[in-house]
Amino acid sequence: MFLVVGKDSWTHILTFKGSWDPEEAVAWCVWASYSVLAVLGIIHPLKMLPLVLLEIFYKVLWLIVVAYPLWSTNQLIGSPAEETTYVFLWVALPIIAMPWKYAFRNYISKPQGPELG
Repeated sequence: MFLVVGKDSWTHILTFKGSWDPEEAVAWCVWASYSVLAVLGIIHPLKMLPLVLLEIFYKVLWLIVVAYPLWSTNQLIGSPAEETTYVFLWVALPIIAMPWKYAFRNYISKPQGPELG
């Protein structure tokens, strides 16, 4: 994430000329921030699992709501979504690598604060 997304996003941000479209600027800034946080994931992998969960969720969601309808109607090939689909299919790797038992125990089922009541 740091190398690929970071290179693309930071290069685009630092070399951009002209006025930014606000929505496009948000997307580039999110990607750049995401790449910096990926470095923390290398240093503290278990603490940064929510970042990997975010990656898994948004990519799988995008594949379901954008790529699958195009693919199921034979319209994916040649569409603007084709390249992103091929990149997002690599989401299988973080899905396989995710320590799901640890993630569930620490981020879903574990109480996060003092019990009220």
